Formats: sequence, C-alpha cells, structure tokens
Amino acid sequence: MSELERENMLTAIESRRSKVPPENAVKEYLKPFRDWLMLRHKNFQLEHVAEEEKDGKFLHYVLDGPNIAYINQNFVAGTFRLDQVDAVAKELQAEGHLVSITMPAAYLVNKFVVRIRTKGFKVLRRHGKFVTREHTPEEKAILARWQDADMIYSCRTDFLSDDLFWLYASVLMGHEGRVVTNNQGRDHVLALLNGYDSTSANARTQKNGKKSAVEMGTPADVVSISMDLIARWKDMTTVNIEIEHDKAAYVARGDSIALMPIESVRLLQPQVFSRVPQVTAQQHFHFPIADQANQNEHPNQGQNQRKRTRWLCAHLESID
Repeated sequence: MSELERENMLTAIESRRSKVPPENAVKEYLKPFRDWLMLRHKNFQLEHVAEEEKDGKFLHYVLDGPNIAYINQNFVAGTFRLDQVDAVAKELQAEGHLVSITMPAAYLVNKFVVRIRTKGFKVLRRHGKFVTREHTPEEKAILARWQDADMIYSCRTDFLSDDLFWLYASVLMGHEGRVVTNNQGRDHVLALLNGYDSTSANARTQKNGKKSAVEMGTPADVVSISMDLIARWKDMTTVNIEIEHDKAAYVARGDSIALMPIESVRLLQPQVFSRVPQVTAQQHFHFPIADQANQNEHPNQGQNQRKRTRWLCAHLESID
C-alpha cells in the first residue's frame, strides 16, 4: 500500500459520521486515540532502534479486546475472558513487540453485560433482559497492570463503533503495525467500499423510512475506496487468532463455574504477499486464481478448509 493509498484510507475513515446527532465527522472523536497511539508508537520506535538493527524489526500490535475475549465462548458456560486477551498480549510482548489494546468503556467498569451468542442469550435479549457479571480479582489485576503500562484505551461506543478504533490504528501505522482480531469488519469495509459516510451498520437500509446513504448519494467529502485496496490493506495488517482450551483439565476439575484453562494461542500472521493481481517487474503480471476460497476471505483464515491459491503468471513481450 503506497503512502498516497494510505492517506486515502485515513481520509475515508476520518470523514465518516458519528452514530448520533449532530453526526460530526469522526476525525475529531478519534483524535485523542490517535494522539495516544502514535505517542506510544513513536516512543517504542526510539527505544528499539538499536535492537532492531541487531534482532530484526519489532512491530506495534493493536489488539481488538472484545473480539479476542469472546473467542470460543459461544456456549452456555461461555463468558467475556480478559485472560485470553492477556495471553495474546504476553506472547507478543515476549517476542519484543509493542502491544496496545482497544476496549469498549462498558467492559472496563466493574459490572458489565456479557454478550454471548447462544440461543438462550438471544431469547433473553429479545425480552429486554441481559446477563451481567463483575470482574474477578484476577481480571481486576490484569486491568490494573494494563492501565499501569498505559497499554489499554477505553473506547467510547455511544457515538462510535469500537471496531473503528482498531481499523483506524491499522491504517495509521501502515507497515509498522498489525491488528489482532478475527473480526472481518464487514460493515465498515462495505462502507469504505461504497463511500457511505455513516458509522452505523444499517447505512444501506433503514427501517425508519429514511433514505439510505446510497439513495441519498455520497457526500463530496467522503472518499470511496476500491476493493483491491481494501483487500491489500487486510492482507497486510490483520493477524487472526486460534485459541485452544484444555477441556480435559476442565472436566477433571469438576467446577462448572471455573474458566476452561487456555492450552495454546496461535497467531496467524499475514502472508508476505497479497492475494490480489500484482505487477512484480515491467510487463510481468500475476493473477490469483481462487480454488475454494471466498474472495473476500482473509488469506490466513480457514487454511484447513481451502486449497492453496494458484496464480496465473504472464509476461508481455514488447514488440519491436
């Protein structure tokens, strides 16, 4: 992704509108986050200049807190797990990388709503009921440690989607950063692709009878982004996660309230190249041929369910 393309992505994100009136551009709301993130980024770079020359490049990883906390938790005993976020953070820190965490403010208070996607939880929500719980002593210790290290950012979600923060971070840092999430950000990608200016997921269709962003037309100050650029951005910045739990130890313990122990954490790093048409030299072209892959799927997801991408390579000889 070129510097011009990165600037276009930033403009597209910053020019979107908040979820509530007066629907100002989100740039002003994202500024405190940007200042916090880039100050950490700059200080980290200054501290590790000499080390990078010797040991290789260290990166800045932004963790999508709630997404990681809910991995493999959509079952009756599932819950919001800060220990999963902490396990990912510790693994990256052990490799020498900088870690920043985005977390909705609602999860940082002592009592919060648990949002598990099970049939029982969905029934409760339809009746206006929610399951809440308090942070455990272990979770309070984790939060205190993160806050002492200034590595967690409390995201206000009353007028912005929390996904917008990590998406913004990934573009801000470019080649020097990664975002750890299994969230494909489809609503936001769709908005960027079509130039919608609303941060709301229902920007295309609304039930209140008002015209959608598409019907109204895209404002002149809202930049639309190509699918090619979005694909390259996702290929370059997104790290997916696989978390395995020790079910045998959980069953042997016989405590249904206790958390299932984490057995392993696997980070699926981006490939060294994007799965989009490429030009590697003058008149040398490479076209990906999808076998069993969804073209919008991130290349490091579902490797066991898909074949390796094949490429059509072509060289156009000049005619003298």
